[in-house]
Amino acid sequence: MLAGPFDLRTRRSRCTQCVKSHSKCSGSTPCTSCLKRKLTCVFPSQTTAKRGKAITLDQGKHFTQITFAVSSSSSSSSTSPVVFTPSPSPALPDPTAHALSLFTAFIARNSFTGQPMTYLADLPPLLSPSSPLLPALHALANLQLRRPRPALEAYGTAIVSLRHTLASAPAASVPASGASTPTSAADAMRTTVLWTTFLLGLFELMTDASGAGWVQHMVHGTARALVALGPAACSARGSSAVGRFFLQVRAFEACRAVIFNEVSFLGEDSWRAVVGGQTEEDAALDVIVRCSGLRVRTSDFIKNLTDPPSPSETLTALTLAEEGATLRAALEAAPSRSLLTRLLVAATSIYLSGNYDYDLPAWRGLGVAVPTLPAPTVKTYCETIVACAREALKERSLSPLLLLYPLRVAGARAWTVEEQVLVDGLLTEVGREFVVAEAFLGELREIWLVRNEMAALVGAGVA
Repeated sequence: MLAGPFDLRTRRSRCTQCVKSHSKCSGSTPCTSCLKRKLTCVFPSQTTAKRGKAITLDQGKHFTQITFAVSSSSSSSSTSPVVFTPSPSPALPDPTAHALSLFTAFIARNSFTGQPMTYLADLPPLLSPSSPLLPALHALANLQLRRPRPALEAYGTAIVSLRHTLASAPAASVPASGASTPTSAADAMRTTVLWTTFLLGLFELMTDASGAGWVQHMVHGTARALVALGPAACSARGSSAVGRFFLQVRAFEACRAVIFNEVSFLGEDSWRAVVGGQTEEDAALDVIVRCSGLRVRTSDFIKNLTDPPSPSETLTALTLAEEGATLRAALEAAPSRSLLTRLLVAATSIYLSGNYDYDLPAWRGLGVAVPTLPAPTVKTYCETIVACAREALKERSLSPLLLLYPLRVAGARAWTVEEQVLVDGLLTEVGREFVVAEAFLGELREIWLVRNEMAALVGAGVA
C-alpha cells in the first residue's frame, strides 16, 4: 500500500523478485535473497506519478475541509486550482446596531412628547466602546429581549463606566449655569451623561417597583446635569443635541415634581423662559411645575399654622389663594387639543383643587376663599383621564410612564368600586412594562380599602 503524499518517513520496499515469491527482502541492492538465488534484483521506480495525485494547499488563506484545492501533477503552474467555497451565510447583526434598533422600537411606543422623534441621529456618534451610554443601551435592549441577567450585567457596567466618565471629566467641561455649550468633545461627553442617566432611570422604572433608583438617576443625575449646563444650553430645541434631549425629559421632570410634591428647577424664571409658550404642551408644563411649587409652600404653611392665625399668616393665606386662582385661570385657558395636554390639564386641575380641599377646614378657619372644584367637575376630569389613558395605551402614542401621574390623581378621587376597577386595570396595563406602577397601585388599593370599608359602615348605619 502506498504511503500518503505527505508521509515524511523513510520509504521501505521490496524488489520485484521478492514480491513475486512473497519473501522477505533485505532492501539492499542487490538484496540478499537475489544473491543467494542468483537472480536479477530490480526495485520499482518511486515517482510521484505512480504514487498518485498530491494535494496542494493555497498558502496565505485559512481553509476548511470544503475549501481545499486539488490539482493534477500534469497541470501547468499557471493554471489556478479549482476552489470549492460554501454559499455565503447572512452576516450576524452587529450588537450595537441591534441594540439601537431595539431602543428605537422601544422609544416608538414610549414617546414623552407625542411628537416625531428628532433625536435618534444624536445617539450613534455617542456609542463608542468606552462610552457609558453603550452598556446602558444594551441593558434596555436585553430587557426588550426578556434577558434579565445580561440586562443587569450591562446596567452594572454602565454605572461603573458613568462614574469613571464623571471622575475623569475635567472641571471645565461642566459649565456654570447659563453658559453656552461648545461643540466639542466635552459637549459630546455632556450629552452622553444626560442620555446615560436617563436610560438608567428608565431601566430602574422597568425593574424596581419602589422607584427609588429612578429618583436617584433623575434627580441626582439627569436634573443635576441639566442644571449644570444651564437654560441657555437647552434653549436651542431643534439645533442642538442637548436641546433635543431637553424636549424629551421636561414632561418627565414635571410629572416627577407633582408626583412627589417637590419643587422642580423648571419652575425657576430662567427655565420657564426656556420652556416658553410656543406649543400647548409648553403652557401645560409651565402650569404643572408652578402647581408643584405652590403645593410645597402651601403644605409648609398649613403645617406651621398657629391657632388663632396671626395677621401675617392671614396675609400669606390670601397670597397662596390668589396664586392658586391665577393657575386655575391658566389651566382653563390652556389649549388641550393633543392627547398629552388633555391628560395633563385634567390631572393638574384636580391636583390644584386638592392643594386646598384636602385642608379645607383650615382655609375656612382663615376665612379665605380658595379655588377648589365642585365634585361633578372633578368627576368629569377623572373620566377624561381614564378615556385618554385608555386611548394612549391602545394607540401606543405616549409612554405609559406619562400616565402614572394622571392615573394616580384619578385614583385618589375614585369613590365607587366601578371607578376604582377602571383605574386599577389601566395601572396594571402600565405595570406590564414598567413595574414601578405597582407602587402606585399598592398605595391606591390601601386608600380604596379604607374608603370602601367606611362606605360600608355608613351604609350599614343608614340601613
